[in-house]
Parts: sequence; C-alpha cells; structure tokens
Amino acid sequence: MHNGKLLSTYVKADGKAVQKKKNKGNKKMNEELVLQVKEIIIEALNLEEVTPEDIETEAPLFGDGLGLDSIDALELGLAVKNKFGVAIKEDSEEVRKNFYSVATLVKYIEENRK
Repeated sequence: MHNGKLLSTYVKADGKAVQKKKNKGNKKMNEELVLQVKEIIIEALNLEEVTPEDIETEAPLFGDGLGLDSIDALELGLAVKNKFGVAIKEDSEEVRKNFYSVATLVKYIEENRK
C-alpha cells in the first residue's frame, strides 16, 4: 500500500522494477445488467412501490436486506432462467451464495449466461 493505493512491484526482463496499481478483483460491474436484475426482482415479485434505485446492489436480498423469502427465491430463479437462460442449481448453499445480493446474482449471470 502506498498513498492509499494498492501497488505491486514487477521486475521487467531488463531488471528495472516497475510499480503498477493492483486490481483488487473488483472489475467494473455491468451497470446495464445490474439495472435489468433489479427490474426483474421488482417485476417477478410484484414489488409495486419499489424502484431500481431503492434496491442497493451490494445489500442482502434476504433477511435484513430487501426481506425476500424462499418463495421469492423460487420466483426470482425462474425469472432469471427465463430472461437470461441461466439456471441456478438447487443446492441450497449455491442458491444462498448466488442470491445474496444483486451484485452476486449479476456475477453469476455473467459467468453462466448462454
């Protein structure tokens, strides 16, 4: 870390050291897909008084977050499959991981879209 930035030092073939900013693994999320997922959540679950702006991308969808339940997960999973051709396996651990937030769902869709 240097001046608040994460840096990595690389040594080039000619022996000179070069510092580059290290990507923290947080590549820019596809904002269009984020919006589509938020709209699918609203439409599939009939959340009439909720707007995409009301749904925080990193906030939990279940429990303390948006407050969704297991029935909502089934409906949302079907909507995601119909819209993006992505099926989420019924393994409860995988469902929990991929449906944690809009961000995790977007990542799963990006990685598994046909």
